[in-house]
Amino acid sequence: MKTIIFSLLLVCVSIFQNSFATISHYETITFKVSGKCDMCKTRIESALKTHAAVQSASWDATTKNVTVVYNPHTASVDQLHQLVADAGYDTEKIKATDAAYKALPKCCQYNKESNLCCKMKCCKKKACAKDCCTTDCSADKTRGTDCCKTSCCK
Repeated sequence: MKTIIFSLLLVCVSIFQNSFATISHYETITFKVSGKCDMCKTRIESALKTHAAVQSASWDATTKNVTVVYNPHTASVDQLHQLVADAGYDTEKIKATDAAYKALPKCCQYNKESNLCCKMKCCKKKACAKDCCTTDCSADKTRGTDCCKTSCCK
């Protein structure tokens, strides 16, 4: 009888240890988030920290990278991106809705239209991204060759 009780106790302890190890497991991920200022930093970090799985979040305005320490067993990477997008900021995976973006203070609006401009077909035809893809660089000699050197027109 003592052996059975001891065996059951050992099994219970083993199950408890495995479940505890899962709960306290954290990973770190870094991804790009559009933004401009310290207010953006506060909003981005706060949006991520609303999820119980997020232990910490830190956004760098210079690199536009956010580093998140989170529990992958209770939150997915896509969920983290969605939290940021819901706050009005584009990530490399999920774009913020127009409504969420427009709800940001003016100083935090990071020119979303110019980010979308570079995905238009005309940029693939070497159009000028500086004018949001409305001018063909080769046809407009007054703009010179600098017009087509923007990164999205390559």
